[in-house]
Amino acid sequence: MFLVNLKRNHWVLWLAVLFCQLSAAATVNIAVVGDPTSSLDAVSRAQLRSELSSLSDTQLTYQILEDDGFSHRWTAASARQAIERALSDSRTDMVIALDIIASSVAADFRPAKPLIAATVIQPAI
Repeated sequence: MFLVNLKRNHWVLWLAVLFCQLSAAATVNIAVVGDPTSSLDAVSRAQLRSELSSLSDTQLTYQILEDDGFSHRWTAASARQAIERALSDSRTDMVIALDIIASSVAADFRPAKPLIAATVIQPAI
C-alpha cells in the first residue's frame, strides 16, 4: 500500500522539489524521517531515490542525508523529535516523513521548510 501511495502522490514530491528549485540551491539536501527497524524502510528509501532521480535535471542534485538522528523507534514522541531535529538541521532543505507514524505527526507542524508526509491514512490529514 505504501509503495502505491508514494507513486500515486509523487506530484507532491515534485511540488516540494520545485519549491526547493526556486530557492536557487544547487544541491537539495533531503532529510528522511523513518523507522530503520521497519522492513519497508529500505524499500521505501530505494523507491524515493528512484523518484528523485526521475525528477532530477542538469541544474540540481538531490542528496538524502544519511543521519541516524532522523530515525525514530515507532512512537509518536520519537517521530516528533526526529522531525524537529531534521527541520532544525542547517544542512536540510526539505524533510520527508516516510512512514505512517512520522507522516501523522508531520501534520501537526507548520514548518518554514517543505515537510512531506509520504504516507497518510486519512485524507483529512
